[in-house]
Amino acid sequence: MYTEADWLFYYFVNTRQLYRLPMPKTREWFLITMRRFRERTTTTPVGNSYYTTVGRLVPITTVMLEVAGIKMEQM
Repeated sequence: MYTEADWLFYYFVNTRQLYRLPMPKTREWFLITMRRFRERTTTTPVGNSYYTTVGRLVPITTVMLEVAGIKMEQM
């Protein structure tokens, strides 16, 4: 959500698929639709403490159908 990048790349190792998402359009879509998707948290250890990351489970097929300009490449 905080990136200034023009593109966000997701690579799925098992299927060897690279998805290139236009970040401004994807962010705009996500802000409108995020409540549709389940929220999940995970923690990452940092020294004697940890930080928590909060995200949403968004199927790539949904993003592909609803955000214009996404490109997929089979590696």
